[in-house]
Amino acid sequence: YKRQGINAEYGGSFSKTLLFCMVASIFGSLSSVLGKLALDSQTFASFFGQTEWKFVEYAVRGILIGGMILSNLQMMNLFAKGMSASSSLEATVLSTSFNYFFTTIAGCFIFSESITPQWLIGSAFILVGVALINKGVLVANACTEKSKHS
Repeated sequence: YKRQGINAEYGGSFSKTLLFCMVASIFGSLSSVLGKLALDSQTFASFFGQTEWKFVEYAVRGILIGGMILSNLQMMNLFAKGMSASSSLEATVLSTSFNYFFTTIAGCFIFSESITPQWLIGSAFILVGVALINKGVLVANACTEKSKHS
């Protein structure tokens, strides 16, 4: 059995999918932070202060928006590699879950946002869901391997 295309390049392993999705989510969270800094006037003013020179403000906002776009492109690239290394279901669930957590952590540390009890309960449900999906994938992979050797 020989793998074709991008699956051969990345090996089709869960650990590679996990890594690609985790790093993709970090870039997604970075994109969210840059977007909030660039486009929310109150956040922009609290981080960079007020200036009389509007061209400086527009230049900084432009750089932040450019960084947001580049972060999104890198996130999509790594997400696609994650989907190629495994199933699209796994990659989607992992990326969405990691992005949720990384964005919340960034919000707490960078913007002093709070974590509510509802968020903690929701996070617990997400973790259980990810664990169940991954267990199902591992069982399916084991059955596939077993049937190949039979």
